[in-house]
Amino acid sequence: MTRVSDSENFIKGPDAFLAGVRQNTTSAGAVDSLREIQKIIDMKVINTYEHCMQTARNQFDRNFNHQIKDLLALFPPDAKTKEGSPFWSGPKRCPSPIEFSVEDDIHFQFVHACANLIAFNLKIEQVRDEAKARALAAQTQPLAYV
Repeated sequence: MTRVSDSENFIKGPDAFLAGVRQNTTSAGAVDSLREIQKIIDMKVINTYEHCMQTARNQFDRNFNHQIKDLLALFPPDAKTKEGSPFWSGPKRCPSPIEFSVEDDIHFQFVHACANLIAFNLKIEQVRDEAKARALAAQTQPLAYV
């Protein structure tokens, strides 16, 4: 995962940064790093807390909905092992995708904390007022599942 400091290093000295990336990663890894840096730079250009909140919501959707849907596409709830026993058994319990709800305190706290961390790293003013943050979270759009 690319850090904000990677973006700062890229801006300060792109040639030195790229030389380090080429030396320490594969070509695909370098491309991924540069794409992530572009996202961070774009976020700084947009420079709004609302965008931080939407980015945090997107992260929630990826982690708790999309990745689980991907996993269930590979191993459906009725999947069997090679031996014919249920794949989802014992300590492997079948997960369920979670839809974001601003009314669920755990969902909201995750998105709010994530948005404030993004804002802090981009030097954007954080929203500490829970009611205001909840209203902003309610305005976010779900990330489309592909």
